[in-house]
Amino acid sequence: MDILELDAQYKRRVAGNKRTMLLRLLPFVVSCIIYFVLLLPEPSLKSTVIKCLPTFSLAFFVATQSKNGGNLKLYSRWIFIGLLFACVGDACLVWPEFFLADSAC
Repeated sequence: MDILELDAQYKRRVAGNKRTMLLRLLPFVVSCIIYFVLLLPEPSLKSTVIKCLPTFSLAFFVATQSKNGGNLKLYSRWIFIGLLFACVGDACLVWPEFFLADSAC
């Protein structure tokens, strides 16, 4: 194998990785579009779920992107936990009476 064949194989592998990364980010993009199109102002379970979907799908992306032998890497685990707390905070922002709980998250 010469250097040109190795370079071509590397470029195909990187292009494949980019495609899979974009496919894993697709739920995040779709949920963001849904959130901004619907803009549900009243506190309800539906508005809470729609507000939490982008953050939860981003947490799903972090979990699927950084798997290392079935386990999350330490740094990725902290980002995942932070995104889950942000999801709880988003849920508390929808309900005005839970604003102090949101500040804790």
